[in-house]
Order: sequence, then structure tokens, then C-alpha cells
Amino acid sequence: MYYRFSFAFACLAVQFSFASAVDETFHYQDYLDFGNNTGRFTPGAQNLTITSRDSNTTLHFNAPMPNFSAANLRGKWKSEFTNIGAGYAISAAHMFDNNQAKDVAKKHATLNFGGVDSIIVGASNNFKNWTEYKKGNPDFVVLKMNKFNLNSAAQISPELQFTSSRSDQSSATTIIEKYKDNYKDTCDVYGTNCNDNVGKGQLKDSSRYTYYARSGTGMQKLGPKEADRAATTISEHDKFITSGFNKLDTNELGNSQFVVKFRNETGYWGATNRKRVDFSSSSAPGDSGSAIYVYDNKLGQWFVIGVVSTSNCNTFDDTAYTCTEATYGLINEALIEDFKTKYSTPVLTGGTYTLGDDGLKKDQKDMGAHVITGNVKGEITFPNYFQKDTFIARNNEMEKSKDIYLSGNGTITLQSDVDLGAGGLIVEKDAKWTIANKNSNNNWLILGGISTDTGAQVTYHAKTKDNDFLHKIGNGDLIVTSSSPNAGLRIGDGRVVLQNNGDQVSFKEVYFTSGRGTLQISKASNIDTNHIYFGVGGGTLDMNGQNLTFNRIYASDSGAVIANTNATNSTLSINNAENYLYHGQINSNRGGININSSSKHDLAFDGGIDNANGSFDFSGKELTFQGKPITHAYVDWEVANKLKGYGQNVFTTPTSATQVDWLTRSYKLKTLAINNGATFTLAHNAVLEVENLNANNATINLGSKRVWIDSKDGENVKSRLYGGNVESSSYGDGKAYGVGEDMEFNQNLTQGYSNTIENVRFKGDLNLANSDANLTSMEFVGNIKADNMSPINLSNSKLQGNITSNGALNLSHSYINGKISTNALNANNTTFVVNVDLDSKQANNVIEASASASGNANILMLNLLQTPTDTSVDNILLASLQDTNKTLTQNYFDTPNVKYGFSVYKPNVTFNRDKDNKAQWQLSKLEKTNSYFDVSDNNPAINQGNGLFNQVLLSYLIEWNNIQKRMGELRDNPSAYGAWIRTFGGSNSDGSYRGNFFEMQLGGDYQFKLNYADVYAGSMFNYTRNMLQGDNTNIQSDGFGLGGYASMLFHNGFYLDSVLRYVRYINNTNISFIPSGGAVIPMRNNSGINSLIFSVEGGYRYMFMNAYYVEPQIEFITGYIGSVTIGNPQIYLTLQSSTPLSGKVSLFSGKQAKFGASSIFDSLGFRVGFGYAFDMKAYGDRVLSDLNGSKFYKGIQDQRMFVNLGTGYILGNSHRFNFELERSFFGKLNINWLMNASYRLSF
Repeated sequence: MYYRFSFAFACLAVQFSFASAVDETFHYQDYLDFGNNTGRFTPGAQNLTITSRDSNTTLHFNAPMPNFSAANLRGKWKSEFTNIGAGYAISAAHMFDNNQAKDVAKKHATLNFGGVDSIIVGASNNFKNWTEYKKGNPDFVVLKMNKFNLNSAAQISPELQFTSSRSDQSSATTIIEKYKDNYKDTCDVYGTNCNDNVGKGQLKDSSRYTYYARSGTGMQKLGPKEADRAATTISEHDKFITSGFNKLDTNELGNSQFVVKFRNETGYWGATNRKRVDFSSSSAPGDSGSAIYVYDNKLGQWFVIGVVSTSNCNTFDDTAYTCTEATYGLINEALIEDFKTKYSTPVLTGGTYTLGDDGLKKDQKDMGAHVITGNVKGEITFPNYFQKDTFIARNNEMEKSKDIYLSGNGTITLQSDVDLGAGGLIVEKDAKWTIANKNSNNNWLILGGISTDTGAQVTYHAKTKDNDFLHKIGNGDLIVTSSSPNAGLRIGDGRVVLQNNGDQVSFKEVYFTSGRGTLQISKASNIDTNHIYFGVGGGTLDMNGQNLTFNRIYASDSGAVIANTNATNSTLSINNAENYLYHGQINSNRGGININSSSKHDLAFDGGIDNANGSFDFSGKELTFQGKPITHAYVDWEVANKLKGYGQNVFTTPTSATQVDWLTRSYKLKTLAINNGATFTLAHNAVLEVENLNANNATINLGSKRVWIDSKDGENVKSRLYGGNVESSSYGDGKAYGVGEDMEFNQNLTQGYSNTIENVRFKGDLNLANSDANLTSMEFVGNIKADNMSPINLSNSKLQGNITSNGALNLSHSYINGKISTNALNANNTTFVVNVDLDSKQANNVIEASASASGNANILMLNLLQTPTDTSVDNILLASLQDTNKTLTQNYFDTPNVKYGFSVYKPNVTFNRDKDNKAQWQLSKLEKTNSYFDVSDNNPAINQGNGLFNQVLLSYLIEWNNIQKRMGELRDNPSAYGAWIRTFGGSNSDGSYRGNFFEMQLGGDYQFKLNYADVYAGSMFNYTRNMLQGDNTNIQSDGFGLGGYASMLFHNGFYLDSVLRYVRYINNTNISFIPSGGAVIPMRNNSGINSLIFSVEGGYRYMFMNAYYVEPQIEFITGYIGSVTIGNPQIYLTLQSSTPLSGKVSLFSGKQAKFGASSIFDSLGFRVGFGYAFDMKAYGDRVLSDLNGSKFYKGIQDQRMFVNLGTGYILGNSHRFNFELERSFFGKLNINWLMNASYRLSF
């Protein structure tokens, strides 16, 4: 069974969501990765497929992968709350209850968004118990956090508009009284006759709203395919995240207000044959409040539309609870906007303002901001339990906080220390604002965060209070000039520039997340590198020409970037005190970054380096550049073993050395120096490009299975608290969790071995001084130079370049294309490519060993560079190996034939030993032929070359035309004018190739009525596409033509038809099947071909039984085919121009359709026939040229039989439809099949 979930499938009104009780017929690892955006399912990934465990079902996900990171992915109640931007979040209202026995949130609970904790300070339900609140209120709540959320924000659709405010709210006390469900409001009392163009009714448009998605940490269950059977519990809730498809229940949209329902099964409710939707998952206990998203195919975005409210899934594995249905509280856009208004000031449109304990003012007018004052002002931590009350009191005060919206250009001057609580600054697009400080940077400002839209900029002179964090989001810039040495900076979006001119750090701690933020420093003292943290998604630290030293760079993944955008080089020192694997990147696109490390511990990279202008100087223990095993979601061993009992295999760590899916990482440097006994390893799936790799008293391993694995991969950086019902947080217990103490970095490194060595490549020069080099299963492009104390070992590797060594060179099962000059050579099962320049009569890369040589079973492959102008030199030296003990024989090298172009060269290689006991292999001249080779034809290449030109001739053959194919039945046509369109396509072959073609023709004509005949004269235009694809062959030809025709249909049954056409072919040719010595050189032709086709067709139609006929035909075709040349300077193919002449005889029989017929039968025609086509003159000659000269072949002259079956239909006097099938056979050039359709309009 094979399903394609596409827009066509959506027409069945099957729409999807994603959740926690899953369909067991698919891989559980896919459910894990889907829900965590890991593995293949990274945000924005396209063209995803999901295949069932038995491989019989493949789902095609025709939308970009959604990003689930708007949820609180860590901490208490994982994935049950969702960030909607700035300091706001949404969830289900039933997630709040003051009953301490219930595992739900309370007022001032903390949630972990973007890897850091934040306190809930406001709620649209005023934190009411659900048991009281649910009377008249939907299960949906909007929250205000005390800090701006750093993670990605879920987007709300600008077009769906599920809700709106009621016009009269004077006496309203509940949500239902204040707001209306726009769709439900259009329905009758039975929930029917609704307007599907309004609100959630628009979701019925499954061509636009094609997929639904959510992730959840509810109770994890495996559901059988039969939907009436119970699901089996795998794990309790809040342990890990999964996702899968669900089906929107469009029949329920009108039944209830402020909800949408999903029913995860096929068939009618209550039927016995119900099945779970493929790759399905339904909400389970513990999923409450998690968001569901819809993909808008028109806008190309995912939008949040609801939060989980209820499901038919409980903690029991009972058939009464099949985990197939869920209800979601609908997004209430009107409520969200009203809630934001409550926590916002009016927009400040520019100007000068003051901010102090007396509020935000302009010209003494209060602008509505709320400032926390008194003894609770600034109480963001409590150093001991007895001072907790003031901390709690400040939390209560934050419920009055307001965000300040800024547009235009302006200045806000601090009059004193100011506490805005949860209120932040939201700066609109292109606005420019300054936060000034009356007291020369001595006043601090506490606020929820700063959001700068695109093009906006805030210059920030205020300090940040000790143990507080400044949150930055939005695409715009924040320029910080102050110094806050005991505070922290957290960046989710945009750019932050530190311009502190003092010697103190701007911030003690900096945290990045999401990958969208950049921090640029102006001095090295701006930051403390011991407290720089790159959380999930990371961010960019721009060194800006400064020098920094790290013990370790605290990074969770490759989203962490150390960069330099300044033209001045920066120096980055890494002095790790223990083994360390950096998951991030080091990039510089201007001045380079000079990296150095002298640590006596191992240092490894798996994120990549793009630093072409920078260097890396390593004198530590071992430096490893490796690829990256793709990170997967994982479970603990207990869950994994339980799943294994159901035939499911899952990861128990994020990565594994033996996994098959790896990312290839690229490392680019100007120089890499390995010194003082250090080792450098280029491991599995790593590519290194460097001008020079210099090794001094070191070991170089290029190609290795040994790789570093981090069992904390992707989650190395974490906050120490993960949210929950505690009155402390990152802002709570200042002693344990203050700035510099709230984050932790952990790695758990082991070394393992990948199953193979793949995608290991090196480009550059390797210079060895008293150093070993081992090249294993890799590709090397560059030169190697080594002194007498530096052995070089190659195994299963390819090297293109020269090796110069005063020491030992050991080769095994390798391929060498370059000059070898070594002291001692030990080669086994290795191929050496020697470039022979026959023009200068020498090899430019002789294989040489000056002291000794050993080994066996090697190949000396010759690559011919030029055609010899003479053979005055008897011998060309290929290899010279010192053989003092005389143990080498000619069989040390086998010299195979050389295929070059259309010739096969058998080299005459001789073996001798000179007076110094050097064994020599030479290319020697044959006396009988005065040549270095015996030459024969390369028949496969010749056949393919001729086959290419046969395809040119076939493109000419498909242009042959006749009156029936072109215009269908014309006899007794009463109309004077006609316009027609003809399309045809098919496949052709010549024995070597099979091609495809398609053509469209347009024409129009005028009919002359004579006493004895009807005469048609007209013109036509055509477009043709010919395609030929195969191994090492890719040809596309586009033809554009015009022509004219004249046809005479005699009343006595005879007819004549003549056509003259010109066609210009534009060719795009790329072939590389013809060998050029040791390499394959592509040959191209992008020029055009001019063709002229003239044909005359005659025949006689003998009618019998009034409507039936027999029709013999004869046709002659001639014209012109222009010359074609394909090739490169050494090898080329030419088809000479020609004026062919061909004939065609055929016999048809059929029923003639009648114009103006009153019955369908009389309007219908059909015909069947066969024929014989023959060339009376050969096509153009062929010339195949290579270094050995040119080979001439006479043009082909062919003949073939064909059969034809056609039908036509005349509708009234104006419309004529014609359809034909044709096939030829017994020829060298055959039309395998041709399908022809035409339509003619007569008027």
C-alpha cells in the first residue's frame, strides 16, 4: 500500500495533527524525532517521507517541518505552554488550580522557555481554579511572564480570525459573554447551516489548511491499528516528547463554541472496522495546554490554532479509552489582544521622556507605565528564607507591569534606579531610541526585556541590577554602553553591541539561544569567557578583531558560532583542562581567526570551521576534526527495553558512533600547525581544506573510524532550575542560583568507532618534519613533503598530487596520481597513474625510489596527454626503483591497456636494470610500427558515439508529417477557415540509446473550393523537446520551427499534400562516456542545428459501403540536416551535413467520419494501417577523432516497417478531434511508440 499525503489527498478532508498515543505500525524513533525536531525532522526541512515498519506504506509530507520550540521544552509541564511573543504565553485554563494536591500551575509558577526560567505574573483567568472558572469560560488562557521569552514564538494567523469581541460587554462577566466564536455564531441552533468562510469554518478548506501539528509529553502509549482496541502504556507523562498525525473532525466544528476536535481514526464512530490514521498520535493525560498548529498552504506558514483541553485517553489501558479523540480550546485572538492591551502603554511616538519612581513622563504628563517602588523595589532575589516575603510581594506587584511601546526617534532618561517589573521595551520597525542615564551610568533598570523590530536600534546607557538578566529579542540592534559586572545578558534574536569603555565586563554572564542572535564586542574585557553559554540553537559571538581565551566554549550544538567580522585578525585561545568536544562553529569571512591550543588534553570539533584567512596552532595532546552524528531524541533504558518487546528500536543517547546517519563537516583554514608530540586526526565524515598542514614532531592521521561521542549532545547547556511551583527560580535564591551560577555545562565524552570511514577528504599540502602520517580510506588532493624521519602510510586511499619523502613510503590498496620521489617504497595492490606527454616524449611524474623498493601486485596506469609529433626517442622512463638485492621483476607493475577516445592503446612497457641496480620500467618504441603502442578500436565508445548521431537523425524522423496526423479528416468540410493544434510524444531507440520526445504544432489555413477538388493552404509553427538521459549522458534539444503546407483533396478520391518546414534545434549536450586516459573529460555542445524538411504525399481513397474506405499512400521526404560537432580539444565527434531522401508507402483502411452528421456513429471515424519507410539516400557521414587520428564512417541508410491505429470524431461542422498510435520496427532507427492527438476548429 502506498499513500501520498498531498493536496490531492487533502480533498478527502483528512487533515492532520501531532500528539502522544501513537500508531504502532510506524517507527517509534520517528515519533520521537518528529516531536523534538531532531534527526531528519529539523525545522523547515522539506520533502520529508515517513515509512512504516513493514515498508509497505510511505507518507509524503508536503509541507516544511514545523518548529515546536515555541513550547516550554524543559522543566515542569513540558510542552504544555507556548510562547506567542515578547512576554506572553498560552495554555489551557484548566492548567491552573490552587489545590496543592493537583499537579498543575499556581500563581508565580516558573516556566522554562528557551532554556531559562521565567515567572508567571499575570493570567487572563486571574489564576482562578478551573472548577470555578469553567462555568461560562472556554479552556484557554493567556499568560504574562516576568521576562521576554527567548525561544521562537508561535504565530497567530492574520486571516482565520476565530473570535471577536461582542459589541455590548457592559454586563459581561464570562469569556462567552465578552467574545464570540465567529463561525459558531453563523450556525443555526443545531450547529448546521454555518458559514464556512468565517472563523474556524475556513479549516474545512483542506486544499489550503493541509496539515496540523503539535508535540506533547503526555502519557506515552502504543496504539494498535484497530481503532477500537486499547492503547498500551509505554511511559508516564512529562518524560519525553512525541508527535504524529491526527485527523480534524470537520463534522464537529458547528457543535460547540471555542473548540475544535480531532478524531484519529477512519470510518464512522462506532463502526467495527475503524483504523488508526497512518503515523497517528492522539493527546493523552499530561498533554493539557500544548499547542496545535495548522499549515497554511497559501501563506506558507504554520499558525497556532488551539491548546489541548480533553481527550478520550486516560491512565488505564482500557478499550473504553482508545486514545483516538481530542478536543482543543480555540485560540481567542480578541482575548489575546485585550490581554496585551492591559499590559501595555500607548505607543510613544518619539520625543524626550523621563523615567523614575514617579513614573514615565513627558512634560510632567504620565504616560501610563507602572513602576515598582518602596521596599519591594528591586527585590529580584531573596538571600534567605526570612526575606522571601518581599520577593513574593514584588511578584504580586509585577501583575501591574506594562510594556512600553516605542516608535519614531526618542530618548528616555533614567532619573534614578527604576524597576519596571515585567514591563519591557517594544521598539517598532526602524525606530531609534536612547535609554539615557542622568547619573552617568550609575542607575540600573529592571525590565522584562527589550524587543527591537527590523531596522530598530536602542542605545542603552542604563545598568542592569546585580543578579538580574537583560533579555533581548527582535531583529533590530541593541547597543549597550554600561557596565553591569554582576548581571547577565540573554539573547534570543537580533544584534547586541557592547561598547563599554571601562575595564569592567559589560555583563558577567551571556546566554544565547535560538541561533538568531549576535553579540559583538568592542574590547576583550567586555565579556567573561568563563560565563558565555550557547544553549539550544546557539547564537553568534562576534570577536570583532579582539582576542579571547576560553577554557571551554560552552555550546550545545552547531548553532553556536565564534566569528570575526572585522578586517583585523582575532586570536582565539582554547585551554581546556579536560578532554573537550566543541559542537559549534568557528567562522570568519573577513579577517581571520588565529586559533591556538596548548592544552595537554584532547580537543575535538564536530561543528565545522570556515576560516580561510586564519590559522590553527595546536601543541596539545590530540586534535580531532570529525563529522557529526545526527542528533536524535532518546529515551531511558527502561522505556527502550519495553519498546523492544514490541519490535521497536530507539536511541538511548542522542548519538552513537555506529549510527549510519552522519553530517559531513567542513574545516577550512589557511594553515594548520601540529607541534610538540601532538596528534591530529581527520575522522569520519570530515573534510579539511588548508593551504599547509605543517607537522613538527607530530602524528597525522587522515581518515579514522575513531570518533568522539557526547552522551549530552544537544543539551550540554542547561539552567539549574526547570520551572515548577516554587517561589524561587533563576531570580530566586541568589546564593545558589545568581548570575554566573544559574547555568551549567556538562559533557560526557567517550571514544567509539564508526562502522566505516566515509567522506574523509583533504585538500592542501602536508609538510612533515620528524612526524608520522597515516592516510586511511580517504581522498587527498595536494602535495606531501617529508624528511627522513617521517614515514608516510597510505591504505585504501586516493591521492592526487606529488609525494617527496626522504623517508619511507608505504602504500596499500591505494590510487596515486602524481609524482613519487621517496627513499624507500613499499607498495602493494596500488595503482600509479603516470602522465605521459607524447609530444615532449617524457613522463612528467616518474615513480622513483632512491634506496629500496618492495611489494607486489601494483598497476602502472598511463594517462596520455598529447599526440606524439615524432618518435625519435626510443624509451620514455616511467618508474625507477632502487633494487640493490635484485628482487624486483617486471611483474612488480602491471600495465593495462589505455582507453583514450575511440582507440585502445596497448603500451609496450619494457623492464631493465641499469648499472646502479635501479629497476626501470620504460615505454619503448615498437620497431615494426615505430610507435609506443599497439592501437585498436574502442568499439563501445565508437558505438555510443554513432548512437548519439542516430538520435539526431531520429529527431529529424519524428518531424515527418502527413495530412491525417496534422489535421485529421477534411473531406466534405464545409468551412473556409480552419485553425488546429497538434501534440504528440513518444519514445525512440537506435540500439545504443532510448530517447523521449514531445512536440506541439499550431496551424491555420484557408480552403479554396474548386470544381474538382478542395484546396487547403496554410502555415504552421512548432516547438519540439527531445531528451536523452543515461549513464554519463545528458542531452536536451529544443526545436523551434515554422512552415507552410498545401493540400488538394480531389473529388474522385485522389489527394496530394505537400509541406515545407524549417526547424532550428538548440542543443544542450553533456556526455562523459568517452575515456581520456586515466580520467573522463566531459564533452559538450551547446550550439544549434538547422534542418529543412520538404515532403510530398499522395494517395487514393476508394470508398465502399458508403462510409468505409481503403487508402493506399506514397510519400517522398527530403530536406537538409546541418552538421553537428560534439567534443573537446582532444576528442570530438562530427556528423556531416546531408540532404537525405526517403520514401514511404502505406495502406490504410477505415471508416470516414461525416461533417454535420446527425448520429454519433456517423460522426465517428477510425482507421488502421501499416507501411514501409525506406531511405533512398544515406544520411551524413560521421567522423570520430582522437589522439590516434580520425575514423570515418559512412552515413546510415535505413528501412523500417510501421503500424498505425487511429480514431477521429467530428462534432457538428466545426470541431474535429483526432487520436493516433503508431509504432515502427525492424529498423536501425525506430519509433518505439508515438501518441498523436489533434484538434481542428473550422469556421
